[in-house]
Amino acid sequence: MSLKMLVIAAAALLPIAAEAGDRPKEGTETYNNIWVVTSSSVVKSGDGFVSTQALSGVTTNDEGGLFNNNTGNCLLVYGKFNGVEYLRGSCVKADKDGDQFFEEVGAHDGKIGTSTLAGGVGKFAGVTGEETFTSTPMKSPDGHDMYLTTTKVHYKLP
Repeated sequence: MSLKMLVIAAAALLPIAAEAGDRPKEGTETYNNIWVVTSSSVVKSGDGFVSTQALSGVTTNDEGGLFNNNTGNCLLVYGKFNGVEYLRGSCVKADKDGDQFFEEVGAHDGKIGTSTLAGGVGKFAGVTGEETFTSTPMKSPDGHDMYLTTTKVHYKLP
């Protein structure tokens, strides 16, 4: 390979290296999710219920950052018994480059939820962190269940 070709190849990689090097190894961001429930099943018991939900959605963050313009899929179990709400499940989210991270949704009291970042691939490899979120139930014009969530995440990368 000629020196000229080697220089061109190295120059082409500089933006990738600079982008990865500029990314903070730890930080806090706030982002919004818009979720659409793509399937749901409900079992009622007295005045309580349990439901399984599959959701798809997008994230946005007006300030940019690691958690901006991501897509996601979640599988959740949501219920309410004796006036107490709960939520458990898992989510996989991906950025525009296809790099993914995983979340374990841990709790929800009807107003505030929590989840844990449990690793990922690509730029999210080894990510850990904690999230808190608020969720507002909504309906689309054609009757689909939707949620608007605002999430605050504190993350660490290796």
